[in-house]
Amino acid sequence: MMHRSASGSLGSGRHTEETGSGFLLRGNGLYHEGRYEEALQAYQHALEQESLPSARWGIHNRITATLSKLNQHEHALDEADRMIETDPHHPKGYVRKGGALFFQNKHHEAMQEYQKALERIPEAAAQGRVPDNFEPKVRQYLQSANVARHHTQGVDVDTGSGFVLKGNALYHQGRYQEALEAYEQALRMEVMSSAKWNIHNRITAALSRLHQHQDAQRTADSMIAADPTHPKGYVRKAGALFFQGKYNDALHEYAKALERIPEAERLGTIPEGFAVKVHEYANSARHHANLQNQGHAHQPHQLPPVHPQQSQVPQPQPQTQQP
Repeated sequence: MMHRSASGSLGSGRHTEETGSGFLLRGNGLYHEGRYEEALQAYQHALEQESLPSARWGIHNRITATLSKLNQHEHALDEADRMIETDPHHPKGYVRKGGALFFQNKHHEAMQEYQKALERIPEAAAQGRVPDNFEPKVRQYLQSANVARHHTQGVDVDTGSGFVLKGNALYHQGRYQEALEAYEQALRMEVMSSAKWNIHNRITAALSRLHQHQDAQRTADSMIAADPTHPKGYVRKAGALFFQGKYNDALHEYAKALERIPEAERLGTIPEGFAVKVHEYANSARHHANLQNQGHAHQPHQLPPVHPQQSQVPQPQPQTQQP
């Protein structure tokens, strides 16, 4: 049973609280605070009070996004269907539906919905109803669903591999805390050292995104302990140190990585261009170290020069727009 929270209203009193638009604003605020259950209740109240189809479509869109955050993907699928029923010409409903299907591991069906969205984008774009980057993102989701369809054939989602796939999808959605939880579950289920190394790699990337750089550093140490010959662990550790403002230490780790790259290249365990990127990262760390030594250093606001390695199964988030 739904109930109204006694506090937390974003509006200016009774009128704002009891109108559809007021509940919508309240839901948006709760959503962005990560209070998804409360946001869902607010959106449902807003839906009860709205009669305009365009307004109801927008609320269904927000409800779908919130249900996805709550991992209630079957309910999200129902809401996406309501979006499509309300406005079958808008591509967003099909993208939402594709995302709900994607996270139920129904990748072929998700691909069909993304294709329907792509068919409707030209008209929607001409009317200014979708952002400029909407079509490239949907094409990326279509490709990712296709990749996932091939990689998950015969994979039990309740195995370590399944949780890695789930974590990858959540990571590319920007849901880093949930991705971290999935990776940690995968780590508890895996026994093979090579698989554990890869999971530690993904955990380090997620921790970096969450700005938990000391934890990322410790996890990178686990990568190095598991495989001291692979340069990636040192690159991950350097990135964590870089974000803590420890530029000289980061530079030292990049040097270790560079020492190990020739052998990794010979074995084919790193992608082409890896050495060039690590040299760029080392130069960036050197630059910051020089500034720090001169008393002019500052904490970087951008991602450190170490970008998370693309997962073996890249899966961008199907639902791009936040409410």
